[in-house]
Amino acid sequence: MTNAIEGMNIIAVLFIFALVILWALLPFAVFGIKGRLDQMLEQSNRLSRQLEQLTGKPAPDTRHSSAEESGGWG
Repeated sequence: MTNAIEGMNIIAVLFIFALVILWALLPFAVFGIKGRLDQMLEQSNRLSRQLEQLTGKPAPDTRHSSAEESGGWG
């Protein structure tokens, strides 16, 4: 019985250790993705301007999502 409890303790410690490492790496992942999102947004804006020039119609306003207009996600 004590071997099972010791084994579960080891698993719990390893799990918590893994969570701590992931939590420490999270800010780097978020800021790494932010640059890519900014590039994608700029590319989307360029494509919208090009489409507007080609079609002569104004591009739809994509600055606000429908979730923001409706008051949130919930």
